[in-house]
Amino acid sequence: MNINEQPDIIDIPYPPSPPPVITPHYSRTLTDLPVDLKNYLYTYVYLWTTDDGSFWMYPISITPDNKLYGYQWNRNSWRLVELDRSQIDSLF
Repeated sequence: MNINEQPDIIDIPYPPSPPPVITPHYSRTLTDLPVDLKNYLYTYVYLWTTDDGSFWMYPISITPDNKLYGYQWNRNSWRLVELDRSQIDSLF
């Protein structure tokens, strides 16, 4: 590599702040709603999973095979996660 060349750097959008402090009430399931997950990218979303989990997420990408990538809030920090759409029960 030439000394003036810079390596490719992948810019992964990071959440700008912690999520809201509220915990929303459970809403309808995704199977009842025609939801396009692309509409929720780069915003705070509260998710309920099919295994009864729930958490704030900051989605950054969705793949054609319905994998959702983003950051999950864990009490005091964000961590990068991957979810399959079939794992998502509902969202707010």
